Amino acid sequence: EKQVEVGVQGYTLTRLAPMGKVQIGDTIFEAKSLDSYVDPRREVIVIGYDNASLVVRPL
Repeated sequence: EKQVEVGVQGYTLTRLAPMGKVQIGDTIFEAKSLDSYVDPRREVIVIGYDNASLVVRPL
């Protein structure tokens, strides 16, 4: 499992509602949005971790 640094940017592949898939570099991760739905193909930034999931917010 690749580690992703906080502050790294990527984009959503699926809608985060609040869980979904994001792509960072060429790797796909399970991710979670804290406070809102995030549509597909939106740029996001990693702000932390929740168990095995990345926590992201839209840019």
